[in-house]
Amino acid sequence: MKEIERKYLLNRSILEFLNTTSTSHKKITQYYIKATLNKSVRFRKYGSQYYKCIKYGTGGIREEIEEEIPQKVYKKNLKKRIGRSIKKVRYLFTLDSYEYSVDVYKKPLEDLYVMELEFESMTAYENFVLPSVLKVYVEKEVTEDLSLIHI
Repeated sequence: MKEIERKYLLNRSILEFLNTTSTSHKKITQYYIKATLNKSVRFRKYGSQYYKCIKYGTGGIREEIEEEIPQKVYKKNLKKRIGRSIKKVRYLFTLDSYEYSVDVYKKPLEDLYVMELEFESMTAYENFVLPSVLKVYVEKEVTEDLSLIHI
């Protein structure tokens, strides 16, 4: 399935916005067993559910195959992980009919704040304009930034 998304690097003041906006949130722990420019294999614990996700490509349009897996598969693959597990809290909110997710990372990435939103079509992706209420929190769009592809 095609994943069409935009990704933004945010400043710390997004925390104030999240505190005043009606959001839901979940803790996420994830790790990679493969992380190259054109392919990544990620395992994620999202709340009480576990997922394996394979992504192909770079930028805003990538192929994504995601499936729910048993906890034992998640744990078994931990020994293959590259580096440390990544911990974050994902906040969700809706604005102008789009669902946004903001990831607030934990140590050692504690000053990293990333917002993503997915699109149903290329037309929606191409025509999207960031709402002015969110512009004050955005440092820059990082959809095409290859250094942030695996976060």
